Amino acid sequence: MSSPSFPVLRLPSKALRATLQNFAIIDLLSFSLVSPNSVRSLNIRAANVSVTLDFIEIFLVEAAGTHSMFYIKPKSHQNREFPIHPVCRWLNRNFSIEKIIKNFLVALNLLEVKQLRVSKEDATCGKLTGIKFKHVTMVERNRPIFDRFYRDSDSLTLYDRALLGEQTRAIFSENVNSLVLIPSFVVDFNDLLAINATKVDIGRSFTLSNLNLFLRHFINGSNPRLKEIHVSLKGNNLEDFKTTLLNSIKYWTSSISKTYEDGRSIDGLGFLRIDGVEVTIFVDPIRHSYELTC
Repeated sequence: MSSPSFPVLRLPSKALRATLQNFAIIDLLSFSLVSPNSVRSLNIRAANVSVTLDFIEIFLVEAAGTHSMFYIKPKSHQNREFPIHPVCRWLNRNFSIEKIIKNFLVALNLLEVKQLRVSKEDATCGKLTGIKFKHVTMVERNRPIFDRFYRDSDSLTLYDRALLGEQTRAIFSENVNSLVLIPSFVVDFNDLLAINATKVDIGRSFTLSNLNLFLRHFINGSNPRLKEIHVSLKGNNLEDFKTTLLNSIKYWTSSISKTYEDGRSIDGLGFLRIDGVEVTIFVDPIRHSYELTC
């Protein structure tokens, strides 16, 4: 015999609040898809929402120290293995991506989605009107979604240069706060000079000669917004890096050092930019890494 339904939304506000306080986080989030404002009154702390567009749509919600996953199963799912997560819910396809995201944001009193990750070339996402994504990660060449959201995001992670095509350097010149280029993203010296982000992380390796030329341009005013850059170093003989990297550059040993988890410490090397800003670089020959901060 099935139990009678319980009209929870007809409860008085105090009774509803007391009832919801006994829900698990994932049940509260599920309930928010029906009534986001009722859940918002519970003032759930330390929350954010991330969205992945893959062969299924995935919504990851971190709230009150827990991780909850919500999935929308695709219409055609033959021969597909679906992810398994200990705290998850499968959602009805009648829920649009836009409705799910907006209801979660209202319930958690958030203004933006933490991350949009696009892992399918032909993924679509509906209108998503008025939704801001703080970080956009493009694994696949889905240009329509990229064009819709990258200008309003604070940071970008890109996997494939083919996504940007002939507009690569034009997009690099946008005022993005953070730009991460995965090692698979092909980038050259002229791309470096075009980057207008504040913080940059490049997985592709550069030679010391390339970085020496970049430093000399940087000293003379290129990349004016740049505050921090991390680059991988190419080559095996990096112990005597100063001879090549700092050729024709006046520098000194900085009072700032960098200590790694294994206990190793390296001294920074300092120099002045043409506008008087002091710049520090760190080179780790073992890790093949180069870091610039100012």
